[in-house]
Amino acid sequence: MVEGETLTAWSWFLAHLHEHVTDKDDICLISNHHASIKSAVANETLGWQPPHAYHVYCVRHITSNFNHKFKNEKQKQMLKKLGKI
Repeated sequence: MVEGETLTAWSWFLAHLHEHVTDKDDICLISNHHASIKSAVANETLGWQPPHAYHVYCVRHITSNFNHKFKNEKQKQMLKKLGKI
């Protein structure tokens, strides 16, 4: 845990995940692209950066956001297929 630092909800969660669930390296963190998650992952003191961890985005969230913005079901399905490659 990061001492003397005010933690956001995501920072708190990720710090506790490392402390209480796993302290292994080479973990893949899959999330949506919310700014608070990206900010917490970017905080070097939390240890969620390579080689300790790798942050990637969830294809389901990407396609949902794409469809919400462009409202094109055919292209959404094509993007889902691309994510499976």
